[in-house]
Amino acid sequence: MPKKIRKPRPVRLVMLNIKLRSSEREGCDAYFELLHDVYEKRLIGKPKRGNSVILRTQHSKEIDNQKILYGKISRFTNLDSDDWIDLDKMEIASFEIPENLFPNLKETEYFFIPKAHRFCMKKSQALSVTQVEEFFNKVLKECLKTGEEFEVCIEQDSDTIQQILNARAIRRVEVEISYTNNDMKDEAEEYVEDIFKEMQATRAKMVMEPDHHNHLSIDNKFLRGVIKLAKSNGYVKAKIVDAKNKVKNIFTKKHPEIIAVNIQNADSTVDDVTEEIMTKYKRNVTTK
Repeated sequence: MPKKIRKPRPVRLVMLNIKLRSSEREGCDAYFELLHDVYEKRLIGKPKRGNSVILRTQHSKEIDNQKILYGKISRFTNLDSDDWIDLDKMEIASFEIPENLFPNLKETEYFFIPKAHRFCMKKSQALSVTQVEEFFNKVLKECLKTGEEFEVCIEQDSDTIQQILNARAIRRVEVEISYTNNDMKDEAEEYVEDIFKEMQATRAKMVMEPDHHNHLSIDNKFLRGVIKLAKSNGYVKAKIVDAKNKVKNIFTKKHPEIIAVNIQNADSTVDDVTEEIMTKYKRNVTTK
């Protein structure tokens, strides 16, 4: 019988854009070192609801002369309470928890591509992209050198951004953005980023509301530029009127970008993910 050909296995990824600003280090080596430090120092972030997050394992692989980091990112429960109950005696009880043992382990796979400064992980109920964003916001500050700054942004859904830009009317926009890390941009995004650099601003938070016209000008280059930049570098909260004349409130952080990657086999996972990310961001990766 002919050998059965295995079909590629689709895997869905969500992503974070990690941006480092430093006068001491730059490029792929700087990002590799930053994420490797998080693992080596066993840094634990504690997002909300009593959970803790850690990079449990980490490996590296060289693909096209760049080192890719991958492994398991894990969530577990941090038991801070001494309030226990003995149901046999129906009495308050004390219990000594073994040191460095924690329950409710949940985890998923991650991949970090330094050249694209994107942290990708398999979409899973174990960890949300928001929890991982909170994790990095807590732990990366422990890995910075003097004078360095960082920012972590959820990569948001292109269709959701486009839905705002294609609206019949935009009634209100709240946006927080920062300039990119040498990403390629279209004319409107370049226009906004040039304004940032001229005023020597790292980030901005703005609320834009219409005048007597009752809607913002969708054709305005600045408005379109800040909304587009927010996809990878911030967020947008918008009140729009859609094509069906319905009023909608959109918060882009609730709509993370999901990338489907076809995995040829278990041994090719890191290569397949890296190729997909580098293809998707081939026009907007740091060249340093």
